[in-house]
Amino acid sequence: MSKLLGITGIIILLLTVGSVFSAERSLVYVIRVDTAIQPVAAQYIVDNIDKAEEEGADLFIIEQNTPGGLGESMRTAIQRMLKSKVPVAVYVAPSGARAASAGFFILMAADIAIMAPGTNTGAAHPIPLVDSSKEKDEELTKTMMKKLESDSTAYMKTIVEKRGRNVELALKAVSESKSFSAQEALKDNIIEYVCKDIDEIVKVLNGKTITMFDEKEIKLDLENPHVKVVMMSKRQRFLSLLADPNITFILLGIGMLGIFFELSNPGLILPGIVGAVCLILFFFSVQILPVNLTGIIFIVLAIIMFVLEAKVQSYGMLALGGVISMIVGGLMLIDVPRTEMGVSLSVLIPITIGVAVVTVFLLTLAIRAHRAKPTTGDKGLIGLAGIARTDVKSEGKVFVFGELWDAYSDEEIHANDKVVIERVEGFKLYVKKKET
Repeated sequence: MSKLLGITGIIILLLTVGSVFSAERSLVYVIRVDTAIQPVAAQYIVDNIDKAEEEGADLFIIEQNTPGGLGESMRTAIQRMLKSKVPVAVYVAPSGARAASAGFFILMAADIAIMAPGTNTGAAHPIPLVDSSKEKDEELTKTMMKKLESDSTAYMKTIVEKRGRNVELALKAVSESKSFSAQEALKDNIIEYVCKDIDEIVKVLNGKTITMFDEKEIKLDLENPHVKVVMMSKRQRFLSLLADPNITFILLGIGMLGIFFELSNPGLILPGIVGAVCLILFFFSVQILPVNLTGIIFIVLAIIMFVLEAKVQSYGMLALGGVISMIVGGLMLIDVPRTEMGVSLSVLIPITIGVAVVTVFLLTLAIRAHRAKPTTGDKGLIGLAGIARTDVKSEGKVFVFGELWDAYSDEEIHANDKVVIERVEGFKLYVKKKET
């Protein structure tokens, strides 16, 4: 009997332990976006929302630290967030991070908006990449500004009204570039919570009822959470790096310099390989980014001007035109309405000047080398002066450049007369008497 009771106790114990371990744990999906919002980052968000839904996640958290990004990429991410069956929380972190421009739109699109202490958000005013130094350009800038601001304002209003947040202040972030600290955003009903880390977010949201964008209500049960952090893969990191406009322009600059070095000094191999690889990566990069064809045309025009500067006496005007053309092309290279996703001037100007100086210098050396009188071989002897060692008529000996040569002439030349080489015929020189 006691033995039976013992076995029964063991079975009950095993069932109890099994039930504890088999208790369903809530799944909290976390991804981290710490780059500009570009196609790779947008796809990273979309793909992981898909995975979170497939795995039955209870909460999806986007931890972001971004200066902004491309409008189309931002909209791609937001469209997927709004359709998500899993509640989406956007968390601006860590302390010192920001969610500016496109990042602010993504924060406002979240089912739950959260910021870490010491972070800021806002500054979502659109800025066109147009030089307003001329009156015509100034009018174009005003027209573009009006269109961009109207579109951005309408989009923001649609998102924020549905979320029940402070519409007036959210719109000021677009129209006036207003920014907010974490505490200001919480106080003014721009976000719902300020939390120091993911664990605090899970504790705060446990038991809360979330109203989704489609007005469906979901109660969060995060009592026994499993936090799954999904980082960008190495491939995504690499592609994200290539999607940086500054990296794109640097690759173009290094690629051109490498090719110029190789063409100027055939056989070096390494500059040609580096140049070719950088140009291939550049062309791959422009497939990721929205590239403006006009910018490419300006850059090609700049290269043509640099080449012509080495061949034409323009007193630096062609080189200057090439520098201006390349800077304009760099500014227009990425087709975006905001400057933070364009090529930075701190990158653009040094690369442009470097390409200009090296290109003109190398081409000038090459052209001079082609035009210079040969100094070796048969052609290198023509025009050199020498001294007749014997009388020279139909044959004789002359001393030229440290060597004794057979020579002949149509005129009479005496020993010790100075001679000039007119042509080389095999191993025999045709000379004339040098006029004194």
